[in-house]
Amino acid sequence: VQAVMKRYFRRQQTRNQISNLQTAFIESYRGLSLVQAFGKLNAEAIDKILKKHDKTLGTHFRQTWQSQNMYQLSLTEQTILKDVMREMELLFARAYTNGHRTDAMDLLRVPDENDRQTEAPAMQFGFVAGLSLCLLSLSAYFFSGLSSDIPYYEPIFIIYRGLGLIILLLWLWGLDMMIW
Repeated sequence: VQAVMKRYFRRQQTRNQISNLQTAFIESYRGLSLVQAFGKLNAEAIDKILKKHDKTLGTHFRQTWQSQNMYQLSLTEQTILKDVMREMELLFARAYTNGHRTDAMDLLRVPDENDRQTEAPAMQFGFVAGLSLCLLSLSAYFFSGLSSDIPYYEPIFIIYRGLGLIILLLWLWGLDMMIW
């Protein structure tokens, strides 16, 4: 029994270590993509500063400086950074997605803000549709005449009638938003 427990805990510890390594890998890749974005932003800032300098002084210093100096700056060229990121992508794909680079890139890239926002309206629609379906089936049961023998029929009908008005308001409001 102790040998089985040791193997189980070793296996669980290995899974945790692999998960921690994957998380660290993703975070380091995202950090490199932030450095890459920072370098692009710096290159754009240098370009704008030189453009403003040329406009203010009436010179053409920008083209000569960029051709001589701009690509010597490590943050603007980024060839080594691109190579490191490409190697990390390939290594991550081999280690965690069985060589599927698109799946690896989906895990490595920062999730898009718009993807998270699409879940909320779908959930709201499902919730309202589920409430509407329940209310519709209860209304059909009440109006079928089978509900006359139900005790406390009047209070139940009043409560669900109020809920029905709220659901009707939500449906019409959603229809109005869709049209406009």
